[in-house]
Amino acid sequence: MTRSSSFDLHLNYDDPTDFIRATNDPRMKSPALTGSSQDEDRQATNKRLLDEVASVPSKRLRNKISGFTTHLMKRIQKGPVRGISFRLQEEERERKDQYVPDVSALAANPETPLEVDTETKDLLKSLGMDALPVNVTNVTSFVPRERKARFVPGAGRA
Repeated sequence: MTRSSSFDLHLNYDDPTDFIRATNDPRMKSPALTGSSQDEDRQATNKRLLDEVASVPSKRLRNKISGFTTHLMKRIQKGPVRGISFRLQEEERERKDQYVPDVSALAANPETPLEVDTETKDLLKSLGMDALPVNVTNVTSFVPRERKARFVPGAGRA
């Protein structure tokens, strides 16, 4: 179906790309062009699922919730999302927390002692690990070198 307006623009409303070409606003073009029919299918599925699971008072709110659900699912597929955890993420986190290395980093090689500062040596002594071979090194404080100021003509420096 083709409609004409007073400013003589003929758009086919069945083809959404005609509308995209007709607009000059890039904020409307880029999201419309990047949206795929697969995302629309996912949102429609989420919308139907939301109807079965919850009673949403308005169609507009239901569409917003299903759209945001689709958005979150796409983000979750790319990687972990802050504030959202589900069973797989929790199991993976527990598995990482329970990991124990085969060889301790402290007792990796008894022939070459670890290099530590005096505070770490005191900590090892308080933990009862003073039998570990360690070399105490002096820690030098980091002093950044002084940079010369750039000369910019007319910058107002004296």
